[in-house]
Amino acid sequence: MAIVELAGFLGPGRPGLLAAMCEGSRPVVEGDEVTVEGEAVSFAARDHANTQTGHGRLLSICEMSDVIVTFGSGLIHDSADDVCGPSPRTVPDAEVVLRSYLVQGLGCLSGLAGAWTISVVDQRGGAARLVLARGGHGADPVYFARSGPGLLFASSITSILQDGSLPLEVNERRLYEYLDGHKSRNDSNTFFRGIHRLPAGRYLAVNGKDYIPNNEPAPLQIAALPPHKQQEQQDVRRSECGTPAFRGSPVCPSAPQLLTRLPEFIRELEEPLPVEAFLPWHAQPARDARAGPRVGGRDRRLPVEPMESLRVCRAQVQGIFRSPAFGARRYWNGPATAEAFTRACASREPLSARFWRVFTVELWLRVFVDRPREQLHTFMAEGDVEEIGDLGWRATMPTSERPRPHRGHHLAMIGHDGCPYLRIPVGTRNVWPGDVLTEVVLEGVRGCAVPLQPGDVLVIAEKIVAISQGRCVPADQVQVRPMARLLARFVTRTPAGISLRLPQSFEMAIRDVGMAKILAGTVAAALTRPFGVRGVFYSITGWQVAAIDSPDVDALPPSNTHIKLAPLDPEGTADHLAGVITDALDVRVEVAVVDVNDIGAEVLGASRGVDRPLLVSLLRDNPLGQDTQQTPVGIVRRATVNHAPATQVRR
Repeated sequence: MAIVELAGFLGPGRPGLLAAMCEGSRPVVEGDEVTVEGEAVSFAARDHANTQTGHGRLLSICEMSDVIVTFGSGLIHDSADDVCGPSPRTVPDAEVVLRSYLVQGLGCLSGLAGAWTISVVDQRGGAARLVLARGGHGADPVYFARSGPGLLFASSITSILQDGSLPLEVNERRLYEYLDGHKSRNDSNTFFRGIHRLPAGRYLAVNGKDYIPNNEPAPLQIAALPPHKQQEQQDVRRSECGTPAFRGSPVCPSAPQLLTRLPEFIRELEEPLPVEAFLPWHAQPARDARAGPRVGGRDRRLPVEPMESLRVCRAQVQGIFRSPAFGARRYWNGPATAEAFTRACASREPLSARFWRVFTVELWLRVFVDRPREQLHTFMAEGDVEEIGDLGWRATMPTSERPRPHRGHHLAMIGHDGCPYLRIPVGTRNVWPGDVLTEVVLEGVRGCAVPLQPGDVLVIAEKIVAISQGRCVPADQVQVRPMARLLARFVTRTPAGISLRLPQSFEMAIRDVGMAKILAGTVAAALTRPFGVRGVFYSITGWQVAAIDSPDVDALPPSNTHIKLAPLDPEGTADHLAGVITDALDVRVEVAVVDVNDIGAEVLGASRGVDRPLLVSLLRDNPLGQDTQQTPVGIVRRATVNHAPATQVRR
């Protein structure tokens, strides 16, 4: 099927606007283009399919007698055989429509059936007339908006947004309908106030002399499809309602891939992505790229169902829900949403679809509303999660040099006290057994571009504390006893990693806390699990067992080959580091030793001035990372935020 991108406007000529609208269209493959710039109409159409007949004529764009017809993505069945003869299928679709229009005018639309989008620019007699029409089965969208004395129209909202005189405002009625779970209706409303979408089965006819469209497009009568064609058109429509970036792909994305590419999906769809867009993959399990080999004779898989993907990637989602930008919206209660999401992830019940809707609305606002208009196209082309993460802290750092968060994370987060805090990653050299921890931390802090300030909390990953204490063992040197191998099979794997499911790690847990405590935790967990009670095993065996990390192939040495045990005396270590760093840098700071992963955070030890519950709430999105970021140290600092209006463009 051909794909045609439209862009243009009715009204007096405006220098540079048509070129900007064409540049702002969705990035696709270059193709043949027809451009008209006149006193009453400016119009451009590009055929990205680049499909031609044997005589070199475009299948999707046809021009004759000052009339230009474009035929968008879809198929038609012409019931008027007298227009093109008894074999209309041998004639390009755009030419079928053009010939019929020259004879019948708008009456030709009643003879077309199928999934199609048509535009007609008629300049006969020196007057301009625009006709936009969509078949009853949908096909590609067409948008239009009033701008001063003229009318903008295009195949993408991004093209219309290139008009700087058009106010960029949210259609709050449509937004609240989506948040409340109302299904999309076949009307002209979009999420942008003042920008309308031509509904399926309707047409819009505008004369160049008045430029202003009717409030409601006139109904379009669609002829019935033959039975064998109707099923084909329904299949086409269903595929076009699927996820745009994965359209036609047989590969099922994993949960991390799904959330990573959400900005790309939203950029293409130009509205918050509904859950129904992922129906083709709901029933498919996806192999996690980080899962590694089989464990216990079963493939480790992550769900692709959207709401469960939020649970799997809860760290990144928490970063969004607790960001200053999210908390400043008037469409929801940011802290309450974040707390509700935390409780929902801890339960075994399916997540509410409202979390998905709120999450995608927030991403849509960041892509289209929060960004400066002059950067819209550049950002759209990048579709980078890192850039989306930046928006959460951009207003919090007035300095010209800002530290950058890790990809997919925010630098700023709202704590449970309602105040914003910065979490600044601090890089260090790789830590090995026998290294002096104070030297490693001081070296990293001194090399950080952000100097310490009084009141800062320095968070230290428990991993480097344990490694510096020699509390790590090569996995291939651990002799596993039969009991450890048996019990490891019953450990549930989480998105945080393989944990004790590796027999060697379970063996080290037995050696560290004793067989009696391990057996007691195992029996208690077996008795409570049927009642939906989770975490009993670790509550009995203690934090030392929960802090054990198995080798991770994506981590830096020695964590990629060694089993890491819990650190010794984290409380004393934190107090010692706080005193040494305060004396060395002459700045009073607090220190906390933390165990953070993609499913939660825990403070293992801290100096006296640390608010532990607050610190846990600030580290739930794992801002320091745990793969190859090499930032096991971080600075937590209270900040002040001057928010721009949440729904206004920041300039």
